[in-house]
Amino acid sequence: MCVLNGARQTPGNNCLTRPASASSDVVVFKGNFTMLRAKSKPVTFTKFTIFLAAYLQFGTYANAATIQTIGAGSAVTSIDRSATFGTLTSSNVVHLDTYSEGGLSITTSGDSWAADTDITWLTTFDPFHGANSPDRAFYSIAWGNEDWVTIKTTDSRKLFGVEFMYGNGWTMGQMPYPWGNNGGIVDWQSWNGDSMSYSGSVGGMQVLEMGTILGFYDPAGFDRMLVRCTHPQSGNPLLQVIALDNLNVQLSDCSGVNQCSGNGACVTTNTCSCNAGWTGPSCATATCTAVSNCFGHGVCVAPDTCQCGMQWIGPSCSTGPIPAVSTWGMAVLSLATLALGTLVMTRRIGEGRMSDASSIRIGF
Repeated sequence: MCVLNGARQTPGNNCLTRPASASSDVVVFKGNFTMLRAKSKPVTFTKFTIFLAAYLQFGTYANAATIQTIGAGSAVTSIDRSATFGTLTSSNVVHLDTYSEGGLSITTSGDSWAADTDITWLTTFDPFHGANSPDRAFYSIAWGNEDWVTIKTTDSRKLFGVEFMYGNGWTMGQMPYPWGNNGGIVDWQSWNGDSMSYSGSVGGMQVLEMGTILGFYDPAGFDRMLVRCTHPQSGNPLLQVIALDNLNVQLSDCSGVNQCSGNGACVTTNTCSCNAGWTGPSCATATCTAVSNCFGHGVCVAPDTCQCGMQWIGPSCSTGPIPAVSTWGMAVLSLATLALGTLVMTRRIGEGRMSDASSIRIGF
């Protein structure tokens, strides 16, 4: 519920709220989540539009070593480690300042979203607008904080790609999803050692919908990634309420071998482990061992798929050679067929075996 001029209202009334205990310049919701009114209709972008908008937003986008991407597989082409946050449910309070899962450390100050014990909103809280449904376990901070979420490995290995499903705890007060505001701004930083390497932001004027897969890719790698989600209409510009789910990371880079052409896994820098049916340094060459490599009579165009040469047919190009017939030969054969048909027809007419013209057949 939200409070408007001392009267309780339902979130569906889309009210801007301010509890009596809050300062006059901070608009907040139960649990200190900032309540905001949606200012624009969500827009569905094509991938081209999203990448163009990202380019326009970052003046140094083309020169940046760490590149922010959108879409599954846009930054992580081979999943080495992942976190699904299966223990971060509405009934399990977890201290996020020490949280780790699957060889990854994902930390921020404060507790998980279950710490706010208002059962009314815990049972309906969905910062992804159904994108991860029916999953009810995800990474979100109770009441928000003024910190960043830090993502790194637990064994100090470099990250070359990071992807996660994005959501936030900002709310418009609209049903059926009172939480999750498309006007949030995601700030990010990549760090190596004690130095920040690159930074940027996405959102704001570019509507960033709940459930979007955000990615970060760097061919040089980085030690850790920092992310947060603020909102330009928040009374506290440092307050952030990002939510994450289905975090995937890549620990090696294969940009030098075309990311294994999508036909294998990047196991170490520029080294691929190819899927069945593919071979070569970049896994770009198909194999046809099950069809005897096309018997040397064709080309292997896909795993165990041959494109046969002239005069050869069959799945493995093993049937043939089919005699070739020249254009001149085809013409002679056609004339001979016509002449023979005419001879047979004339003989049958002479013997009185043709009763009417409908019985005439040209050919054999």
